[in-house]
Amino acid sequence: MNKDKYILSIILAAVSGLGCLVLVLTDTFAPLIVLPQIDVPVFVSVSLLAVLIEYYFIKDKGERMWLINFLLAAACFGFFPALSGLATVAQAARYAFVGAACFTAVTFTFDSFSIRMKGKILAPVATAFCMFLACQCFATIFM
Repeated sequence: MNKDKYILSIILAAVSGLGCLVLVLTDTFAPLIVLPQIDVPVFVSVSLLAVLIEYYFIKDKGERMWLINFLLAAACFGFFPALSGLATVAQAARYAFVGAACFTAVTFTFDSFSIRMKGKILAPVATAFCMFLACQCFATIFM
């Protein structure tokens, strides 16, 4: 198994796991803070953060395995909220499907934009910010 093909899924697992850990620790040590609702903009922001980390820090990205990346993203977005107590099993199944669909769409779109951004420093961050703003219209459509 070539790790270069799955590096984005590994980065996504790290980012989503750390995000769930932060939410659990915030809920434990500061219970009066209102936690954000898990919805499409949260999935897109986690996906964009993983894609940006991969873009800036991984030089040899390898070939994308879209079905495997979709399934691994579904596992990340489904298991982590369920195992951390942020979602029930039914919600985790919905989070898995919607999160994996968001991750696949964000990755495909960002990859198509990144071909034109070679050599630019802030263009990927600006593109990710615009993609995040564009996904805000889907805030409650699936949840």
